[in-house]
Amino acid sequence: MVDVKDKIDIINGKKICWNYRKGRCRFGHNCKFAHDSDVQKTEEQIQTEKDLAVKNAVVCQNLPQMGFVQERSEQDEEEDGANKKRKRPGLSQGLVPGKKIMKQYYSTRP
Repeated sequence: MVDVKDKIDIINGKKICWNYRKGRCRFGHNCKFAHDSDVQKTEEQIQTEKDLAVKNAVVCQNLPQMGFVQERSEQDEEEDGANKKRKRPGLSQGLVPGKKIMKQYYSTRP
C-alpha cells in the first residue's frame, strides 16, 4: 500500500519542507529539508556516495612547527587591551560644546 503524500513526514532521512508544500520555499534545491519533487535515491546510490566521501576525505595532521615564533611582549598586550576597550562618543576631556550652547550657558550664568 502506498502512503498518501500528506501523511509522509520524512523523505531520505530528511524532514519535509512545509513551506515547499505551501508553495513558499525560497531555498529551492539548496533547502536543508526534503521536497516532494526531489528525485529519491536508492540505498545503493546513498551507499556509493558515502563510500566516495570517505575515500576522498582529507585527513588533517598537526605537525610540529619548525620556524621562528615571535613572543608577544607585555607592551603589545597592553596596547591590545586598550584597543579592545569600547569607545563611547561624547565622553572625552577635550569635547567643546557648540557655539549656541555656549552662548545660552553664558547668558543664563549669574
